Amino acid sequence: MIILGDCLQKLKNISDNSVDLLLTDPPYGTNDQYGKSIKRGKEITSFNTIDWDFELPLDYFKESYRILKDDRWGVIFTDKKEITTIWNKLSEFGFSPRNTFYWIKTNKAPTPKSNFKSSVETCIVFTKGRTNKKWRGGGNQNNYFMCPFVSGSEKVKHPTQKPVKLIEHLIRLFTDEGDMIIDPYMGSGTTGVAAINSQREFIGIEIDSEYFDMAKQRIHRQQQLIKNKTFREEKIKKFF
Repeated sequence: MIILGDCLQKLKNISDNSVDLLLTDPPYGTNDQYGKSIKRGKEITSFNTIDWDFELPLDYFKESYRILKDDRWGVIFTDKKEITTIWNKLSEFGFSPRNTFYWIKTNKAPTPKSNFKSSVETCIVFTKGRTNKKWRGGGNQNNYFMCPFVSGSEKVKHPTQKPVKLIEHLIRLFTDEGDMIIDPYMGSGTTGVAAINSQREFIGIEIDSEYFDMAKQRIHRQQQLIKNKTFREEKIKKFF
């Protein structure tokens, strides 16, 4: 199920203790008035100022705590400068922050400055209660995942799109097949696509109508692909 609207309002319509994983990539509050251009190989991609990325959202934690089941997990992407702010705010709302998790981009282009290239993005991993329930990582699971930046046919016109492969990895660490995942800041719908691929249920909320339509198309396309694949597999089984 995907919902167009402000998550601060739409979350109120979701039942108590009904969600197994909160996985989201909200605005980081790091935008500036000028926008930016990024060079990848010989191509230059320009991003205009993102009007939803001026403020770090925190108010959705209250409703998120209510709808998340006891002993379940949450993952929030954030800017490295906001780790302490979000960590403390999660604690205020009753969550138990557990660790930071990092996406290492294996194909990040060099930064055209006298500085390191930015090859890492950060998540905060937390629970509602202090539990190992639903943890599928094992004691030796690293707190990072390496995969390329989104490119090729997977890339859509969203400036902060995450790779499906990365989101699938997180989903499989913290949920079982059939579990319910929610993304209050759905964006281009990557969490929904990853949930479909992983046989999980999904609720996505997005306030921007353009991104909502983008997510709707991606999710519908993936549902059809999975449906067609299942049909072919069932048809093949009849011959054996």
